[in-house]
Order: sequence, then C-alpha cells, then structure tokens
Amino acid sequence: MLTDRNNGPKTVDELEKTVFWKLIVKDYSPVVTKNEKSEEEDFYYEVFVKSYNIIGTLRTLELIVELLKELTQEDMGINSRKITLIRYHVENFYSRITKVNDQILLLINVIFSLELQEKECYYRTVSNKLKKISETENILDYLTSNSEAFEVIRDERNKITHRENFLDLDFANLSASAFLGKATSGELNEYLGAKITIFEKYIVMVINWAFWAGVLLMKPYNNRKGLLKKEI
Repeated sequence: MLTDRNNGPKTVDELEKTVFWKLIVKDYSPVVTKNEKSEEEDFYYEVFVKSYNIIGTLRTLELIVELLKELTQEDMGINSRKITLIRYHVENFYSRITKVNDQILLLINVIFSLELQEKECYYRTVSNKLKKISETENILDYLTSNSEAFEVIRDERNKITHRENFLDLDFANLSASAFLGKATSGELNEYLGAKITIFEKYIVMVINWAFWAGVLLMKPYNNRKGLLKKEI
C-alpha cells in the first residue's frame, strides 16, 4: 500500500480537521455527559477514546520536539542536567512514537468488533482476525506496510527499553566530553539540530499513517454504526 505524504496532513491540528476525526467527535458529542450508554453510544465512546489517545500521543511527540528546540536556545552551557534532559526527551520520543502503532491496532479492534483484549492487540493477532472478515484487504495491506515502516524505529525503542542502553554513539561521546568539561554549546546544538530534523520527519510520517488509518476505517466505521442503529 502506498500513502501520499504530499497530500496528507503535516501537523496534528491538520489531522483533527480531516473527515474521519471530525466525524468521531460529532458522533460522540451528544452522549459525552451520559452515565449510562446504549450499545451504539458505547461504540461512539470507545472509538472516541481510542482515536484521541492517538491524537494525544502525536501531540506529545510535537511537544518533545519543542522542548528539545528550547534546550538549544537556553544559555545554560553544557552540564549534567542538560545532558540528562536531552537523554530523557530522546528516549521518551522513541517510546511514544511506537505507541501510535499500538493505538491504531486498538482502534481497529473496536471498529471491527474483533473482541480482542487490549493486551492481545498485536499486528499478528489483529491481522489473523481481519483475514476472516470480508473486504478487509486494504486494511491488511495497510498494517503490513505500517509494520515495515516502523521497523527501524521499533528496533531503536527496543534497544533503549530492554537493554537500558542509550545507543546513540554521538550522544555518548558528547556526554563524556561534557562531564570532562570539554564539550561546547556549538557541538551540543549541532547534535540536537540533527536529532530534531529526524524527529520532525518521523512525526510527519506517523501523522500520515494515522490519517490513512482514518481514511480506510471510514467505511467499516459507518457500517458498524448502521448495524447498531438497526439493532435498536
């Protein structure tokens, strides 16, 4: 499956203005204050929560980049606090960005009523369930492409998370120089500038994947709504 990044949204604000995301809010808004919900209303609630968990994660990614940019502007020299802040934000970015994949799977699970527990929603389990449902070829193609696109990012996240090792050699060398008092602000800003550029490209990529999830899920979402209305 090919996705056109040139025509898709580039920011979270733009994503929220696309058809699918606006529809989710429109459907859920009338029942937001209800304590007891019908099956149809509960469906709107679940889809809204899953959709806006994705939005929340994407906004966090944008915030991390903004915080890294602020660190390039601070006149605090290079010290252990600044090094620790950078490491925290970079590791947090890799952890958060891979969550988008997981959250898209949870959204698919709800819309198609796959009845998987959240802890069971992996690429393989969701794909196996979808293969038993007609007219899901586009979604399956999307999931395969999505998984492949995130492979490099996922590998970096796993190395940081499971090995508890920050594997960026440039940053490791810079950190050592900083602790020895030999690093310069220019060197640090050069490192951050390169990292920010990469992160901004990753953010556009995941916004694009979220956008295409919405495009592909529009029809099954409306189909599920229709079935629930008939059951009333």
